[in-house]
Amino acid sequence: MKNNRFIVEVVVGIVLLAIGFLGYIWISYYMNQYQDIPDDMVSWFHLHVIQYLSSGHNPASDTYLRFIDGRNLLLSPILLDLFIVKMNLSPWITVVVLSLVYILLVFTVSYLISNKNMYVAGFSTILFSFVPAFIYWFKYNMFGAYVSQSLWLAVPILLGLGLRHNRLYLIIIGSILSGILWLMWPGAWIIPVMYSVYLSALIYKGTIFRESLLTGLLLLVFSLPLNILTGFLYVTVYHIFSLVLLISNIVIGYIEYRVTRVVGEYSRFAWRIIGSIMGYAIGLASAFLLLDFISGYGVYEDYYRLYNPLYDYGIIGVLSVIAIIAVVRSHILVDLKNNFLEFVLIAGFIIGLIASYFDPTLTVFTASCIVPFVSLSLISIASFLSSTSRGLYRVVYIVVAAWILFGSILGNAIPSYALITTPPSVYYGDFTHDILHNKSIPESPLLKALSYIKNNTDRESLIISYWGFSYWVVGYIGGRAHTLADYKGSLRGQRIISWIMISDENTAYQLIKKLVGNNSNINVYVLVSEVVSIEKGGATPIANYAHIGRPIVIPSQTPGQTQVLYQPIGDIARIPLYLSLINATIQSYIDYTKARAYFEAPLAWKDNTKQSLLVKLVVDALRKESLSVVNDVLSPIPVEGVSPPQFFKHVSTIMLPLYPVDTGTTTLNVTYMVALYKVETNIS
Repeated sequence: MKNNRFIVEVVVGIVLLAIGFLGYIWISYYMNQYQDIPDDMVSWFHLHVIQYLSSGHNPASDTYLRFIDGRNLLLSPILLDLFIVKMNLSPWITVVVLSLVYILLVFTVSYLISNKNMYVAGFSTILFSFVPAFIYWFKYNMFGAYVSQSLWLAVPILLGLGLRHNRLYLIIIGSILSGILWLMWPGAWIIPVMYSVYLSALIYKGTIFRESLLTGLLLLVFSLPLNILTGFLYVTVYHIFSLVLLISNIVIGYIEYRVTRVVGEYSRFAWRIIGSIMGYAIGLASAFLLLDFISGYGVYEDYYRLYNPLYDYGIIGVLSVIAIIAVVRSHILVDLKNNFLEFVLIAGFIIGLIASYFDPTLTVFTASCIVPFVSLSLISIASFLSSTSRGLYRVVYIVVAAWILFGSILGNAIPSYALITTPPSVYYGDFTHDILHNKSIPESPLLKALSYIKNNTDRESLIISYWGFSYWVVGYIGGRAHTLADYKGSLRGQRIISWIMISDENTAYQLIKKLVGNNSNINVYVLVSEVVSIEKGGATPIANYAHIGRPIVIPSQTPGQTQVLYQPIGDIARIPLYLSLINATIQSYIDYTKARAYFEAPLAWKDNTKQSLLVKLVVDALRKESLSVVNDVLSPIPVEGVSPPQFFKHVSTIMLPLYPVDTGTTTLNVTYMVALYKVETNIS
């Protein structure tokens, strides 16, 4: 009978694991209608890195992202990119494979912490497979160094088994894997932090043992020394904090292990309390003291998506409270040596909740820590309900138990479906999903504008645009596109872009000629974007007005009437930023007295601003669409005194209608405009 139950349990567990695999593939691939367009900023960056390395270029000086200075890619986590290039792998297939490995490791961890319960292990894979954060960061059209975290669960599994059974080889293998992740995964600093918390708990309980100190030393050896040996220099303030914290706790742990056991009971208790928290103070202080030195290393990854705990974790976030209560009541954390895995998972969950504010990809790490306990709690509740009654009540309880399990899966699947059907970030450009009232955009105006360069020229191109677009530009066009700066710098490149945008046309043209020099084999383009509100008909039946900015309707001082303010979104909105970077006197360009609200300040142009290249290109692009351009902060009549550009040839204007706004007197159609101009570099 027991054998039959065991076979049934194994079969059910494997079936649930298979459902978890298939569920992930179904929602992240088959339901994903944007498979060919990478999402999030980080995906475009790593797509560019893979293309760049595939061409055999020098990773220490990427002049495609930074045309003047060159970006040292070795300061970014590119080891996984290099591996993909060497093995000639597809980054998107790699994400799918690593996702399945992640799910399998969650299954394994759940199996171990539940006393080898296949029901718990199988159900945890289904829960994890539909967690919104996991679906977003590991869907088919997402890629980045963060996907290396899929292997992290193998580290506590190996270390836990090694510590429990005194198997040094398992501890060494786990430490080596931690070292590999240290080079590959931007969030790998969290592993030494978790182990430091474990050492702190041992110090507090007075149960530190030799193998725990040895494990800490091995984790230390396979960390920063690897950066020095390999030349991969992605080291951030978080890495330094984690290492100093680990070193401090190892030293304090050694003192506890070798020295304080000979002192009195009271003195030792006081030492354990102080020692368990001392390392964190030392770690934080050291990280801040070394902040200026570290800033030269480790270029942080760029993410479009922000951390939203309620949405990222789905139903798991709510059920985690029940799981933690169950863990505390079960006393499984009392024996820290034999329950290393359980302790580290709970510690990782708490640390991850906070760390995700700085690195949103750690939401997946956090979910992987708590899902096994959530699964254990739900299976325990369902088992209790279905076995403690008889007759009709038993049927009712079984239905309730089934609904608890099914509802928890559904609670994850619904927000995950919403995520997978949302267009990639490049569709939104200057917008956010919230500004659009959560409406989807049918196409990407930015990619549509860049497609001209991609499809109509084989020459290399320099695209001058806001540096926040740089990853999209080089990632989409491929190995023929250059930008002056990216989101992380260089400051020199960002200043040059600002000078070009704010200067008058002739000055901007001369700056561009100096940039290109005698290189006649490169095309130069300027890309601008802005939001306008189009009023069909306007004051006369034949006029079409394009009001710069999106309308914000507020009550007027006159009862029953409204007032329309305009918020620029795009390059016009960035005028104060451009001015600050070139150290210009803002009052020479902006007349704040004309702005009716703080967000209208970029529209309060003085003559210097009106003659800038940026304004000239925006106005000209709209005029090419037979629109009369209106800056309502200056005047309700169309803008005057802005002549067509002479040295910049209009290539295309992409107009994408977004949503209508009823002002009470007319209807304004909010539209996103992206315009591309080619610089006539052959003019003397």
